[in-house]
Amino acid sequence: MKKILVIGVFLVLIITLVAFGIHPVTEPLPDIKIGVYAGSGANASSVKAIENSLGSFPEICVERVEERDVLQGGMRDYQALIVPEGCAEDICHALGKDGCRNIEKFVAGGGGYMGIGGGASLATLGWNEDMKDIQLINADIASASQNQAAENSNASERIKCIALLKGGSSRESFDIVFSHGPVFLRGANAYLPEYISLAQFGRGDPADARDAIIAAPFGLGRVLLFSPLPEQTPGLETMLAQAVRWSAGMSEPHTKALGPDFSWEGIFGISSLLPPSK
Repeated sequence: MKKILVIGVFLVLIITLVAFGIHPVTEPLPDIKIGVYAGSGANASSVKAIENSLGSFPEICVERVEERDVLQGGMRDYQALIVPEGCAEDICHALGKDGCRNIEKFVAGGGGYMGIGGGASLATLGWNEDMKDIQLINADIASASQNQAAENSNASERIKCIALLKGGSSRESFDIVFSHGPVFLRGANAYLPEYISLAQFGRGDPADARDAIIAAPFGLGRVLLFSPLPEQTPGLETMLAQAVRWSAGMSEPHTKALGPDFSWEGIFGISSLLPPSK
């Protein structure tokens, strides 16, 4: 009788979890196919670091994408595109107007865009006419005089960032590699929604904080931008994988249950900042 009762309780628990969109942790994660831009302007070490960091997540298939793939519609095979650290202007010139518009169409149709460093700069509102060929997020980039948040950082060193948990009511610091990436400011494009700030550069006083990681919808798709370099930071492999899953619209069920789609918890979960187990 006890055995029947235990089995009954277990079945009720499983049915309740599924009803609320929370599946047992033994459920295999869906396969995700991601394109990583490796054409002109992309930093080769960033591309390789992305491949290495995601290599321990077998459900995530990573393939390199060149300019011709973007121009010839090759992105239809992917659920998200990562544009890595590099020179945003060189990437933009290599893609041209048609390539930039193809990326906009890809994201608007439900694809994901994840930009890192220069790849993040590429998706903003642009600082000259050429850079305005692609605008995925309502963000500007701080000028050198405004960039107080990371002005003392040298190339490729670890800095402090502050994760904005619970909608910003709770803050948790973490270390991440930074290499002169953009500092995001809110833009004034009336046709794009405001972005959500997920993390800021750590300067002590929240009033002086500048945005370091941001996200926003674009059409049916999602945009996630990193100024610092998670792929270059040992210990943040899980953060990068969660970011990829979210960008592709395929977050882990237990992560989706932790917070709204466009929030730190909804994207990264609550364990991505913890050091890897020994």
